[in-house]
Amino acid sequence: MKNLFPLLIIGAMLATSCVSKKKFNELTAEKDALMSSVEKLESQVNDLSSTVSDLESSNMELEKEKKALDSNLSSMMDKLDTQEKEVAAMKENLEQKQYQLNNMWTEMESAFSDMNTAAAETESRIKTLENFLYLEFDDSVNFRSGSATVASEDNATLDKLADMLKRNEGIRLMVEGHADKRGIVTGNYKNNLELSVTRAQNVVNKLLARGVNPDQLMVAGSGSAVPLVDGSTSTELAPNRRAEFVILPNLGKIYKVYEAGNK
Repeated sequence: MKNLFPLLIIGAMLATSCVSKKKFNELTAEKDALMSSVEKLESQVNDLSSTVSDLESSNMELEKEKKALDSNLSSMMDKLDTQEKEVAAMKENLEQKQYQLNNMWTEMESAFSDMNTAAAETESRIKTLENFLYLEFDDSVNFRSGSATVASEDNATLDKLADMLKRNEGIRLMVEGHADKRGIVTGNYKNNLELSVTRAQNVVNKLLARGVNPDQLMVAGSGSAVPLVDGSTSTELAPNRRAEFVILPNLGKIYKVYEAGNK
């Protein structure tokens, strides 16, 4: 009996020791597992931190690029605004020029339509000579040698001309007298220039007698400076002893438009 009690105590101690070691081993295993999990978590955290750092770096680069793009966009918008203003100014200037051209064209049409009217109503043609426009008739007004008297056979031409001028008060004519190259042989005129001016004046007097407004007529003489033909006899030189009718278009309005366009 005495020998049995110590054995029971020793057995109890051994059983307790076995249980504690097993528990210790389990705790140690759990600790190791936890440590492994912690290490994995720390590795994941490090990976995430690295990813976050990369993303932050990328974000900073994107912010820089965005600022650069915003700056470029702002600059481009300023340039676009400037160009739009320049285009608007050019359009306005173009419209003004077009308006001036339209006005000039209208005035030119008005001026030159009068010429066409004059030619149509007098059954004549418009002829250009020495930068002037002339009404050219089939039956021209001619004079005898040394004379400024308007012949009766010219009445039909003067009647047509007078009727046209009275119907078109905006038309103005310069009657230009001419002489041939031969010298004056009578005492009525000092020279061919005076003779040519008198011829033109006598034609104008005939038109005034037919009721033409004096404001529509001018008188000029060219002497023998503008011959139509060459020759030596009175018969050969007859076409040079004439009166011609220069159309005077109203260029004043056109010139005013021209001046306005150059201001």
